[in-house]
Amino acid sequence: MKIFSIDIIALPLLYLPTFFILLSVLSYYLYSKTKRRTDVLYSSIMLLLALCSLILFQAATGERLYFWSTGFHLGAFLVFLAIATRRFLLTSKNKVEQWPLAVVLSLLGISFFFHEILAGAVVIVVFMGYGGYLLYLSRLEQENSYIQGILLMTTALFIVIGQWLPFNGGRFIFSVMLLILMTHEVIRFFERVLGMMQAAGLNSVTDGLTGLFNKRFLYSKLNQLIHQEEVSVIFADIDNFKRLNDTQGHDVGDQVLIQVGKILKELVGNKGYVCRFGGEEMVGIVTQGNERKLAENFRSKVEELTIVTVSVGVASNEEEKEVNALIKKADVRMYSAKTTGKNKVIFSD
Repeated sequence: MKIFSIDIIALPLLYLPTFFILLSVLSYYLYSKTKRRTDVLYSSIMLLLALCSLILFQAATGERLYFWSTGFHLGAFLVFLAIATRRFLLTSKNKVEQWPLAVVLSLLGISFFFHEILAGAVVIVVFMGYGGYLLYLSRLEQENSYIQGILLMTTALFIVIGQWLPFNGGRFIFSVMLLILMTHEVIRFFERVLGMMQAAGLNSVTDGLTGLFNKRFLYSKLNQLIHQEEVSVIFADIDNFKRLNDTQGHDVGDQVLIQVGKILKELVGNKGYVCRFGGEEMVGIVTQGNERKLAENFRSKVEELTIVTVSVGVASNEEEKEVNALIKKADVRMYSAKTTGKNKVIFSD
């Protein structure tokens, strides 16, 4: 009776279908939440790769595997195809990068018809070359793919060791490297999901036009800070903003809002937070530095760099210990600045 056996060198290859199925299920679940077509397409391709990878079970059983045989070749091709699919569908929008990747994939596909030694050499060149390319992009800071680049080049190294040196451990480590590459793909998938969650969270507390934090964030952050440390509020209102909108149009008004918000954000820097309170009103939360000097610098910078001026009120939690009262005091002082000549900063009643 024939006993079922598996070549231990190729054993890691048999876990590849699990990774493809995992990515397929996760991506389809993400599609059910986002309804993004790229997610369902990615899920479908991963499922197809999972089905194709079942061939590895036949290739890895029975007789001892020789390097570079169909099992090793197919495993390398499917893993690289998974990497390419993510870059095509989910990462890269640059056609300059996509064309070389398409050519490389075509070369890998054609290599199945080559002699085993030549096919292995093609995979070595592809993994080494594309790994080097990712390191080059990372060096230019166009993307962060250092880890994947190093993994691809390391995998190519163990193809060399397994194919041309009498070292069975090299073949086994090559199989393990394919699993590590797929593990990295799963990690990149979760990084994408995490990024989407962070973006959704950020969108809930930021203003869509200026990119500043919104009123909801202002109250939340002040509630957190007001009883912990010294904090001041700079409440600013753009002078004659309604007239600007009426005479020059809302597009000009929007650009002014963006400019004024940028100036305040640059001046506050890491000393606090900047929020759009509503309409043409902006608020700076200052936890470090001289808030009076900062407010005056803000007023003068707006006058110098834009076509508008601002009226500003400043208050601190040394005067008011509750959030609503603190914001109200800064608001009243801003209104006082506006009704007594505009383009000024008021620090006291």
